[in-house]
Amino acid sequence: MEDQWTIAKYNSEWKPTFLTLAMKLRNVLGEAADRIDHVGSTSIEGMDAKPIVDIQISVTDFDNESLYREQIESLGFEMRRENPDKRKKYFRELPGETKLWGKGIEFNASLHMIGYGAKQLGITIFYAETHETNTRSRRMLEKLGFEEISRIGFEEYLGKNEQLIQYRYDILDHKSQLVF
Repeated sequence: MEDQWTIAKYNSEWKPTFLTLAMKLRNVLGEAADRIDHVGSTSIEGMDAKPIVDIQISVTDFDNESLYREQIESLGFEMRRENPDKRKKYFRELPGETKLWGKGIEFNASLHMIGYGAKQLGITIFYAETHETNTRSRRMLEKLGFEEISRIGFEEYLGKNEQLIQYRYDILDHKSQLVF
């Protein structure tokens, strides 16, 4: 978010970034979204702008957040509750380096670490923990084969007290998936 007050030279990646995200939004929102538009200064080709791609989504039922809130948040955004303009709802990317998200880097690194732990250290059971609202981490753990075993404890995450979820991975159940 520190880039929000910086004006950057025009970047030809702004439009493809919007198009990629617009497709993901269309996939999760379906008919709940009437329109998904690239708005703001990054939508103007050739113009220097703040390096944040702004997207406007027009939904079929503005007051029914269940049609769009969780779907948008599942893509790594959070709704800004402090918004004083009640005619609009704002979402922003969760903190972090989003340019690397969704490329399988953490997934592949985790597979290698589990494989190394199993082969070199003899570890057969691995545990992980994440926050309930950290959907990216939860999806990755489940894709790796971790199974939820408990929901014990709370911890501050992104300024809110969030439920912790514990996961377990038994090497004997997933040997064919590992990289040794």
